[in-house]
Amino acid sequence: MGSSTAHWLAARKEGLKIGVIEPDPSYNTSATTLSVGGLRQQFSLHENIQIGLYARDFMRNYPYSLFGDQVNTSMVPDVRFQPHGYLFLASEAGYDILRDNHQNQAECGASTVMLSTSQLSDKFPWLSTDGVVAGCYGGDHEGWFDPWALLQAFKLSAVSHGV
Repeated sequence: MGSSTAHWLAARKEGLKIGVIEPDPSYNTSATTLSVGGLRQQFSLHENIQIGLYARDFMRNYPYSLFGDQVNTSMVPDVRFQPHGYLFLASEAGYDILRDNHQNQAECGASTVMLSTSQLSDKFPWLSTDGVVAGCYGGDHEGWFDPWALLQAFKLSAVSHGV
């Protein structure tokens, strides 16, 4: 969080004096390095969906989204973004929540897709759909990445901005 904040502040206004104080400079116990590094748009609140959409676009355009158009891509960490999507499943009891969440996602411009059990079986033949009435899938608009590499990229960017 600190390196990201430093990057965005330094990129936004030149000449700011910014310092990052990390309680764990090794990052052994930081939330970033302990996370899976996932990004998705499958949330219920518009604000979270919009954050997910921003993250999707940021990761799709990385490293240019972080370092600009003139970046030498061989000199920055490879975050290895894997655009494979998340699949949320619902039983009869959870169907209305899944449907309402999908509606919110669509209102925000997310490309999630509701799937019936037959569509789920066609797309994921290995998936047991016993007790499942529907699913919501994010496709290549969601995925995961290497959080350690992204942290290093934010640190590199912040340092290059004089932090």
